[in-house]
Amino acid sequence: MNLPPPSAVAQSATRRITRRLLPFLWLLYVIAFLDRVNVAYAALQMSHDLNFSDRVFGFGAGVFFIG
Repeated sequence: MNLPPPSAVAQSATRRITRRLLPFLWLLYVIAFLDRVNVAYAALQMSHDLNFSDRVFGFGAGVFFIG
């Protein structure tokens, strides 16, 4: 299957979208990672203090990450 080469306009648009979108997506990824790490650290002490079972904490963390 021979596809025609992309036009200069298509290449320019792809580069521009990539330059603007990828840094924002990377920032969102880092923030999401930090959120998950913080929840994991909170699980260590919070489950014991509030008498949560692993199942209850897992459900709460799952609901938190849906949003």
